[in-house]
Amino acid sequence: MHEEPCNSGMSVHDEHHVAIEVLGAAVVQRALDRLPADRRAEYDGATALSWVRISTILMFFQGLAEETGRDIWDVHEEIVRHGIARTLTTVWRLLLRMTSDEAIVKRTPILYGKHFNIGRASAQIDAKGNGRMRVVDFPMIDDMSLHGLSVGIEAVLEFAGRANVRVRPRRTAQGADFELRWDP
Repeated sequence: MHEEPCNSGMSVHDEHHVAIEVLGAAVVQRALDRLPADRRAEYDGATALSWVRISTILMFFQGLAEETGRDIWDVHEEIVRHGIARTLTTVWRLLLRMTSDEAIVKRTPILYGKHFNIGRASAQIDAKGNGRMRVVDFPMIDDMSLHGLSVGIEAVLEFAGRANVRVRPRRTAQGADFELRWDP
């Protein structure tokens, strides 16, 4: 396991295939070609059981942004949202629509633990249409993780049929707090 914060190799593998679907194989290949050899080997070697440094993933997304002439966060959001849509457009979408807000939010920490090799997450509903998620033991949480978590939470709640979803992250000494709001 790396000392540096990492994402699961499985999530990297999934995002890679989504990037090809969204941006095309040639763009993805050129972004990969921009990576230094050691980072390229780490990225290419991603498996369901491995971890990939977030800094390597950031380099890949920077390459995608440069290759497309777009803002890195716009590219990142499009790929995260498309990946979630791809996962949830089957029977999961219907099941999520029948699931309570509390049940959806309470499962967020489980998903967090499968995605990151650092930190812990907790989540709760404070009131109808209002919840929060807290990440601790990740004091140096990076912009890519904050952005990916925010977009991911938003997308899941939207696919679950919640309207006007807004997620606002705020760094803390231990990690981050995410304020979650949607129309009840």
